[in-house]
Amino acid sequence: MDKPVIDLAMVVSALSDFLKSKFPDAPVYSNPNQQGTDLPAWFINFVPGSSIKKEVGNRYMRGLHMVLDYVDEYNLVDLYDRYAAAAETLDENLELFAFSHNGGKYLLRTRERNWRMGLDALHYEFKLDVRVSIGEDPSPSMQKIQELNQKIKITAGRDGAKYG
Repeated sequence: MDKPVIDLAMVVSALSDFLKSKFPDAPVYSNPNQQGTDLPAWFINFVPGSSIKKEVGNRYMRGLHMVLDYVDEYNLVDLYDRYAAAAETLDENLELFAFSHNGGKYLLRTRERNWRMGLDALHYEFKLDVRVSIGEDPSPSMQKIQELNQKIKITAGRDGAKYG
């Protein structure tokens, strides 16, 4: 089983699946939705503060800063209770969340989780560190080294010694 390529679309898809499993009656949006939003609803957002750092070979550590916004009807008498219940569910279940790739199941770990609520929404922030591979590994494989060695022509000099 090959290792998964982790990109932003995969992270959004995994978070969307997670939210749908915990809040089946709330649609999940990954883009701003100005009209026709069914409430309650979740919005998945990337915020400034994301980073990428070089590691060994073609590997990088990508740090993502994300916010899950939960929006419900503004004039509900129990609005804060609904937001608090949603935050509690995320606190209890979002430390690790799963994603699937080629029949394998993998886990992503969140860190620095916190939340705040206002009249507009519950804002649940967290960071996610993901190790990614970009492009082909720059170090040659043994097969490539052997192919390169086969292309070197060996010739004999006047002194009988062989030179590559």
